[in-house]
Amino acid sequence: IYVWAKPEVKSCGIDEYLNGAGECVSCPEHSENKTGSMTCSCVEGYEGTAESCSLKRYSITYKDGGNTVGTDSYTADDLPKTLNSNLNIERENYEFGGWVDRGGDIVTAIKETDDLGDKEYSVNWVAKRYEIKYKNGNGVLSGIEPAEYTYGVGLRATVGPDPVGKSGEEFIGWCREGVTSCTPSK
Repeated sequence: IYVWAKPEVKSCGIDEYLNGAGECVSCPEHSENKTGSMTCSCVEGYEGTAESCSLKRYSITYKDGGNTVGTDSYTADDLPKTLNSNLNIERENYEFGGWVDRGGDIVTAIKETDDLGDKEYSVNWVAKRYEIKYKNGNGVLSGIEPAEYTYGVGLRATVGPDPVGKSGEEFIGWCREGVTSCTPSK
C-alpha cells in the first residue's frame, strides 16, 4: 500500500518571508510583505531583493530645445532636491528663468510630496528687457515712449513731429546707436 502525503505549505505572516532554510523571518529594513506571500518586496524609493533593499537612484535630465544640457540624480533621502541652476547655458537676448516640467509648470526643487521617478526638465528662457535712450546731437531726450523694450516683442516709438529739434529737416525715425548708415522707417 502506497500512501501519498501532501507536502506542508508553510505560510508566513504579514511583514515576514520564507527564507532559504524554510523559516519565516521578518522582512528586512525598507521592505514589506502586506499580502502574506512567500517574499518581501522593497518599499517605494528602494530596490533590491527580499534580503536587502537599498535606496533607488533616479535620474534628472536637463534639456534645452530637446538637447540634453546636464544630468543629475537623486534618492528619496535627498528630498527636497534643489534643481541645478548653475549649468553653463546661454541664449542671446534671453535670461535663464528656471526649469519647467512636462506640464509646463516652473519647478525649483523635487519635493518630498512629489512622485519618485526619473525626471526631465526643460529650460525656461525669459526675454531680456532693455532700456531705450533717445539721443540727438544735443544729448539724451526725455519723455519719449517706450522707454524699455522686451526682446522679441514688437516696438514702435510714438513721438511728436520734430523730436530732435533740427529745423529745416524732416524726422524720419530712429537708428541704433553706433550705426553710421541706416534707413529708418517712418
